[in-house]
Amino acid sequence: MIQALFCRNVTKALGGRPLIADLNLDVEPREVVPLLGGSGSGKTTLLRLIAGLTDPDCGTIAIGDRIVFGGSRPVPPERRAVDMVFQDYALWPHMSVAGNLAFGLEARGLTRQDIDRRLKHALDATQLLPYRNRLPAMLSGGQQRRVAIARCLASRPSLILFDEPLSNLDAALRDDVRAEILQLIRSENMTAIYVTHDQTEALAVSDRLAVIRAGRIEQFDRPQVIYDRPINAFVASFMGGFSPLPGEASQGWFKIADQKIAPGRKRSGRPRSPRGAAGGRAGDARRRIESQPRSARLLLSGAAGDLS
Repeated sequence: MIQALFCRNVTKALGGRPLIADLNLDVEPREVVPLLGGSGSGKTTLLRLIAGLTDPDCGTIAIGDRIVFGGSRPVPPERRAVDMVFQDYALWPHMSVAGNLAFGLEARGLTRQDIDRRLKHALDATQLLPYRNRLPAMLSGGQQRRVAIARCLASRPSLILFDEPLSNLDAALRDDVRAEILQLIRSENMTAIYVTHDQTEALAVSDRLAVIRAGRIEQFDRPQVIYDRPINAFVASFMGGFSPLPGEASQGWFKIADQKIAPGRKRSGRPRSPRGAAGGRAGDARRRIESQPRSARLLLSGAAGDLS
């Protein structure tokens, strides 16, 4: 299957500081993939590299079956079949809702009949038909967001990029708007990359989830897998729901204060040998145990072993 998005060894530095570091990412058609990370982790920079607003220093980016960076020359943003919903929506203030949607289509040379057909579909899907002649200043914040999404629907991109679309909403409105955005993405069979720093938001919208730190993807998997089996202490801490307890791993045992816990021992049954990232037995080293209310797991050299 051709990937909707293919990134290989993508790197971007600014002033000698790496923003994106040898990053790999594959997204399948019709997937919704959040990029979850803290401020400065490289989420928005990666979106800009995918959209073509900034060029990587090296690496390969392909959208569908077309290499947009890493070939003979970079493909410009307007020819990448990618649309982006910015945090501030980026609407033309002097144009009506319909004018904002039609502007890009007219620049691409589409016929008036085709433009009208696309506008009707996009406005109907976002429930904006009654507002087609209004200026952005006459709309609420939620309606302006729908205009930004409708503009993407009208252009029919191969990939849609969301840059923290709920960041300026009150908490009470986020659930409703998030559900509305997700319903539109699903109904239109779109592929989406969704940047957020909110764990709840990421878990709610994702097919697969990428946790990013310092320009690198720490873990990329289904959200339930990441929550239940975080690959390292950073992912466990960032996802939340864990209580770190410092201790020492020695000869297959984990020592907390004056007590020992066998990493491979269940409450009943025979002990199992704990394994680290390389599949070997846990060695003598300082480690942390991460526990959830319903279970506990020992993180050894980047691998999680059940204690429950």
